[in-house]
Amino acid sequence: MIEIGSRPVVILQAAPFCYGPASTSLAVAKELRKHEIALVWLAEGTSEELLLRDQNGDHIVHFSMQNEQHRRRWSYLIEEADAVLVNTDPEFAEYALELNPRTLYLDILYWMWHELPPVATRTARYIYEDFAHTDEQQTRIGLPANALRVGPLIDLMSQTPVQAPKQDHLVVSLGGLHRPDSGSRDLLVQYEQAVRTSLLEALAASSDFSEVYLAGGGDSSETTGPNGIPIHAGCLGRDEYLHRLATAKAAVLAPGLTGFYEAATYGTPSFYLPPHNYSQYLQLEVYKRFIEPANICDWKALGADIRLANNMPEADMLVAVNDILRGILGNTATLSTSLAAFLSGGWQRCETRPATEFVRSLESDSGHGPSLVKAEILKLIEDHTSRSVGVSRRRDPDAVPLPKKLTLELFSGCQLRCPLCPTGNHLQAHRPKGVLTLDAARRIVNALEGHVHEIDLFNWGEPFLNKNACEIIRLIADCGIRTTISSNLQTMPAPQDLLASGLNELIVSCHGYTQETYEKYMKGGEVAKTLRNLDDLLKALSSDSKLRIVLRYVVFSHNEHELPLMQRHFAGTAVHVEASDLRAEGSVHPVLAALPASWAAQWKALGLVRPN
Repeated sequence: MIEIGSRPVVILQAAPFCYGPASTSLAVAKELRKHEIALVWLAEGTSEELLLRDQNGDHIVHFSMQNEQHRRRWSYLIEEADAVLVNTDPEFAEYALELNPRTLYLDILYWMWHELPPVATRTARYIYEDFAHTDEQQTRIGLPANALRVGPLIDLMSQTPVQAPKQDHLVVSLGGLHRPDSGSRDLLVQYEQAVRTSLLEALAASSDFSEVYLAGGGDSSETTGPNGIPIHAGCLGRDEYLHRLATAKAAVLAPGLTGFYEAATYGTPSFYLPPHNYSQYLQLEVYKRFIEPANICDWKALGADIRLANNMPEADMLVAVNDILRGILGNTATLSTSLAAFLSGGWQRCETRPATEFVRSLESDSGHGPSLVKAEILKLIEDHTSRSVGVSRRRDPDAVPLPKKLTLELFSGCQLRCPLCPTGNHLQAHRPKGVLTLDAARRIVNALEGHVHEIDLFNWGEPFLNKNACEIIRLIADCGIRTTISSNLQTMPAPQDLLASGLNELIVSCHGYTQETYEKYMKGGEVAKTLRNLDDLLKALSSDSKLRIVLRYVVFSHNEHELPLMQRHFAGTAVHVEASDLRAEGSVHPVLAALPASWAAQWKALGLVRPN
């Protein structure tokens, strides 16, 4: 049960691809939190990743429309809520409307659709975000009687630019590299790699920035770029991202609408990357009215002199954009040159006022979007007199709060002897040895279902030494709970069994590419086994698999020369190679400083103190 006391309940859901739907819904949620309202999110994909980075007291339920058990299990939340807000996801809106007539549909892309989503005419309200082509679209396809036009859905007022003290950092956001179609995944991976390569080349020619914040999906990582610039990469929570953007000396952005609105409001000098989806293409054509050509790299600059029609059918737009991306991704020299010019002083000549005035005009004409959406939700809550909802509204003041995230050890031992691991060092010999059984896992999950939304199935042991690992993962996944495993992958279940288990994330520890280097830290293991198992898993991986695979490469003095070999091995695959450097200049990294003093010989022998 989700404990919410006697408050009214609002269910929020945002399309699981890209950051726009989740970001705009979070702007509405910020307004709703000013009232005594319980917010329950049904989320997956990019939306869930973004929500989990924010600690706002909201309830987050892992939910996939493609999972029949999720639809059955969580339908009562929708059915008995006081209001439901769906953002740019017509399939979910149809599902929600069957359960609850108090469903509002929020559409951030009305201005570009080929036709109105049929569900728009039947929801309690069809709320659409204003943009440049809105009036033309209204003439072309019309609006339902329940429609409401609102200004930019950003959680800050744009009547005047926000004047925050600027710092020396650069913010980079590639937008959500996800699409509804699974066939685009490889292209988007190539796009990300091309942009990152161009960015590093441009940073090498610049001395204008002291650090870089690369906002995107996946686990956080800290690396060092050209000229020793620290690069902080990972998914930032909304408040942190907005703070970094507001105080940035400059920004490099995918041409998403929400990102444009935010940068324009803050007056942050911005460079706009080539579009990687259809809406970004159309938006960038509009931005050209306000942004100097030197601060934009469009498809034409990369050799694709193609103009797409407005309001294309969705299937046609996906094919067209993919064809263009295939043609330009090998020709990014112009992007590197343009970025280098922007990062080496060009940002100082960036005129932000025209874009700011455009955003202010939209809000002036159509009102502050989040406030207007909140007002519609409050009307539904007021009209809904019944307060008997399926989620518990009775809070026991003496009850101990249950965790949202849990760690379960599948197997408490390991076959390796890694020097900095308590298990490998045999420093945990006093701990009882054991294997998590399927029955024990079932009892734990049954007791915490509805509270826990994420379980790490690893701690100090090797989880795949538990022969029931896939069955336990499947048990947890069927309850709508996200799972992560970290493994040395010396042993692995059959690839098909692992992929069918519903595992969300697999982290593979591998700290060397050759056996000689690998065994200096991962003592007792064979690097060939890990690489072979990963290659076998990739062969079995379908294009629409939701499994995220991360190869974690801890950088030591003895293995840093092999990191490029590992990156090259998995380039263009679904494996994300993430480097983690525990060496601190002239001192001991805080992670190592927290370890027992008796371990000093181990980390010193591994060269974990970097010279000044």
